[in-house]
Order: sequence, then structure tokens, then C-alpha cells
Amino acid sequence: MKRITGILFLLTLVTLIIVNSCKTANSYYVINQDKCVYCQKCVTVCGYHAITMIKSETDRDTLIIDPNKCVGCGECFIVCTDTGFNAITAAEFTHN
Repeated sequence: MKRITGILFLLTLVTLIIVNSCKTANSYYVINQDKCVYCQKCVTVCGYHAITMIKSETDRDTLIIDPNKCVGCGECFIVCTDTGFNAITAAEFTHN
């Protein structure tokens, strides 16, 4: 039991370190609508609910990444790149 508790503690600690390092990122991600095939894998992997599908009755649906919710962790970028579509790219925050 102590071994399982120790492993769970380490996993929690590593997760917190990763999440906190993501929150200090200076970038967020954007979706190139011309390359996106709307598989929505990015929506599934985003733990911050930063990606939203905008339905359209007359045109193509659109996936949008909210830069206010995006922490720049890159999970969406990784899953999009792994599928071969490369529709997601990084964008830098501009500080005024």
C-alpha cells in the first residue's frame, strides 16, 4: 500500500510540475482552417477546454482555440502533428 501511495504521489507531483510549466509559456496555438479536417482530436486532448467547435449551417464548421484559455502546453499540436494534418501552429503573445 505504501508503494502505491508513493507512486501516486510522484505522478501527482510530476503532473503539477508539467501543468505549472505550461502556464508560464509565452505562446498559444492557432488552427489553420484550410488544413483542418475537423477530426476534433485536439478538442479531446485539451484539458483546458480552450478549443471550441463553431457550427455553421451555410459554411464549413470552424475549430477555434481561445488564447485566453490556452496555456501553451502543445497537446493539441502534438495530436494534430501525429495524425499528419499539421493544422495547428504556435503563435506568440504580443505584450503591449
